[in-house]
Order: sequence, then structure tokens, then C-alpha cells
Amino acid sequence: MKKLLLILILFSASVSADFFDKWTDDNLCGWVDTPATPDKITAEVEKRKINCVGGNAIVSSAKQEKKSAKQEKKSAKQEKKSAKQEKKSAKQEKKSAKQEKKSAKQEKKSAKQEKKEK
Repeated sequence: MKKLLLILILFSASVSADFFDKWTDDNLCGWVDTPATPDKITAEVEKRKINCVGGNAIVSSAKQEKKSAKQEKKSAKQEKKSAKQEKKSAKQEKKSAKQEKKSAKQEKKSAKQEKKEK
């Protein structure tokens, strides 16, 4: 019986551990302003290092800087991808122009051959 009780306690602890993962910072802050804030919510707010004001989460400057850096990195990656695509397009255009020039040369040669045969 004790083993069953222990298993149930461990299972319920693991289930509640990821329960708050889906909660937004604002959801948690809404509970912080209540007179009887549950301990699990308080612990989650401390774990996430959230600053709550008026039931809303305030983004810390460190978090904001990290988010900005991530956005800049994403933009740089996108610019690099665009530059690569432009380079590929230019190469394709150059190849097409070369092919057209070759075709024109071939037509000219064919016309010259026909003229020679007449």
C-alpha cells in the first residue's frame, strides 16, 4: 500500500511540474496579485524570474536584449539567404544570356550556310 501511495505522489508531482509550462507570464501574474496566491504559482513566477505589475508581466531588460539579439540574428540569416538567392538568380541570368548568345551565333551560322548554298 505504501508503494502505491509513493508511486501516486511521484506521478502527481511530475504531472504538475509541466502543468505551468503552457501558462503565459501574464497568466501567472494574474494570480500573483490575488490575496491567496498558491505556492506553486509563486514558485513558477520565481523560477521564470518574472516581474509582475498590475497582473501583467513586465519584460526585463536582459530578456528584451536577448530577444533583440535573437531577432537580429534571424534578420542577418534572412539577409544572407536573400543575398545567396540573388547571386543564384544572377548566375542563372548570366547562363541564360550566354545560351541566347550561343543560339544567335548558331542561327547566324545557319543563315550564312543557307546563303552559301544558294
